[in-house]
Amino acid sequence: DAYDAAKDIEIDPVNGDIYLSRYDGVGSAYASDFGIGQVWKSADKGNSWQQISAGLPDGKPDLILDPASGSPGSRTLYVASYGNGGYKSTNSGTSWSAINNGLGANARFAWKIGINPSNAQELYLGLNTFGAGGGLYKSTNSGANWTKLTNFPAYDVLSIKFDTANNYVYVAATDNFDWSTHGGLYRSADAGITWTKIFDQPRVADVEIQPTNPN
Repeated sequence: DAYDAAKDIEIDPVNGDIYLSRYDGVGSAYASDFGIGQVWKSADKGNSWQQISAGLPDGKPDLILDPASGSPGSRTLYVASYGNGGYKSTNSGTSWSAINNGLGANARFAWKIGINPSNAQELYLGLNTFGAGGGLYKSTNSGANWTKLTNFPAYDVLSIKFDTANNYVYVAATDNFDWSTHGGLYRSADAGITWTKIFDQPRVADVEIQPTNPN
């Protein structure tokens, strides 16, 4: 089928359930405008898989799990589905509902989504407009409403990560996903109100934080 590229892997820390987002891969995704992608689950350590996308439209999915929610087999999942917006499941993907209130027309540019491990109600959603002026949104109520963070540059968002020890949010962004000339790694110490560029490079693809030494 067209879902031949694995994207994100999330694992339930209690029972080992695996959640996997798939799309058609970068080569053909440009031809489909990143319009293909769904989510799968394995409850037997990857020996068998089932698609868990009822109510989730096709689109390149950025997938995250809230490991503290519900119980094994009934967790909260979030997806930023490109071309569609933000989506949420509270039953491990049995059903999905859109969470786009406040995103407006920008919902179709949903590209990255992140959840604060210290506060599961705090979400960040990054846009990818392919150079037409991206941006970053925040929710403080588990996706029920979104507010645009006006002090973040109008860039395409490539990565969102959290340093819970220092209460920092890190976001990697670029001026144009297709042809980057400006960008870098940005840090907020006040939950997204203000941002400081701490690494000045045009294309920071991802960032990871050492959990035992987040500095």
